[in-house]
Amino acid sequence: MNAPHRLETPRLTARPITLDDVAQLQALHRAEAVAEHIGGSWTLDRSEQFVRGAVEHWQRMGYGQWMFSEKATGRTVGRSGLRHYYLDNRDEIELLYAFEPEVWGRGYGTEAAVAVVEFAFGMLGAESIVSFTLPDNPGSLRVMEKAGLTFEKEMIRLEPPAFLVYRLTREDWEAGR
Repeated sequence: MNAPHRLETPRLTARPITLDDVAQLQALHRAEAVAEHIGGSWTLDRSEQFVRGAVEHWQRMGYGQWMFSEKATGRTVGRSGLRHYYLDNRDEIELLYAFEPEVWGRGYGTEAAVAVVEFAFGMLGAESIVSFTLPDNPGSLRVMEKAGLTFEKEMIRLEPPAFLVYRLTREDWEAGR
């Protein structure tokens, strides 16, 4: 399935991540407030690897991550989207998001995440989606909860600390609409 190339929310527009986004995403991932929640500051090489993976994901899966910009200013404020993830011996669709610290508290992360969740169930036909965060990231927890995801379990990815796994099933999404 090919995802729409653009998403729109009341305050944001979005387009798929491209190779032109490497520098902007490196700046986002180097911001101290963001870096503390993603395993540290990213190098230019790490950012390029991330973007190349995101572009390849779009090509392989037909969906992926979008760059979100404010409608009012055109300023890019973050990224959100979906990626295939293998968890507990099964294929999953993971909800991802990261936004500029300057716009935290404005609801952009939630607005984007809700649009991506709507896409996942409405257009993509997903049966469930998952998202992960560290327990000490209350902003991310709020975004997941406001997008309809609920706590499922703790999980250790590579090494401690444990990540919190949140999930939203199609049945729960439909019931909450």
